[in-house]
Amino acid sequence: MVAQDRLDTMDRMRQSGTSLQQIASHFGITRQRVGQLLAKHYGSTRIQDLLTATELARLAGCTQSYIDKLQRRGVIQPAKVVGRGRTLWKPETTSTVTIYVDSHRCRVCNRPLPSNRQVYCCWACYIDACRYKNRPEQARRRQRESVAKWIADHPEQARQIEQRKQTKYRAKKSAERYQNTEYIIWRKCLIPLSTIVRVPSYNKATGRIKVEWGDQVVELPFGCVRRVVN
Repeated sequence: MVAQDRLDTMDRMRQSGTSLQQIASHFGITRQRVGQLLAKHYGSTRIQDLLTATELARLAGCTQSYIDKLQRRGVIQPAKVVGRGRTLWKPETTSTVTIYVDSHRCRVCNRPLPSNRQVYCCWACYIDACRYKNRPEQARRRQRESVAKWIADHPEQARQIEQRKQTKYRAKKSAERYQNTEYIIWRKCLIPLSTIVRVPSYNKATGRIKVEWGDQVVELPFGCVRRVVN
């Protein structure tokens, strides 16, 4: 028979965000036993009816990496971050993820995109979208002539389109350069010193960067990191 004060302590620790393993280590019992006691006396092991990232992905019908991607993009934000960057989510976030998934559809067949794709749902749709490359030379020449005529008739619009294209290209190359490079924390900040991190984005206007630290995305001054030279 477990004393009621111990059960109340377990429940308070759980609701404050402590993991089952940490509670088990505190009381010297197994993680499974903690889960059994909380489920028996309090009905559930959840934290204030919040969902883990795994549960959110299962209810929304996507992968956990897709949830992480939406979090990095700022589409959704966790209700609480506990432990080593473990995220907890409100149940209503499920509908937000579902709506986002349904609104992003394949450019060719208009079907919802799988969580591991961004533009086309399958290889066949990609081939169909690239059919211009497979056209005969005569058809491609007519297409080029039509584009050249439109540019000549609309020089200002063509210049704006080219500027937007160059801006997107430079932003993409800049993002790839930061994302493919490892950085180390070398100034005192929220993240411990000498921690290896990745930088998904850098805002030159504010001089701040977004750093991936475990499951968290933390915003820091750019001077807090230094590139790791191999």
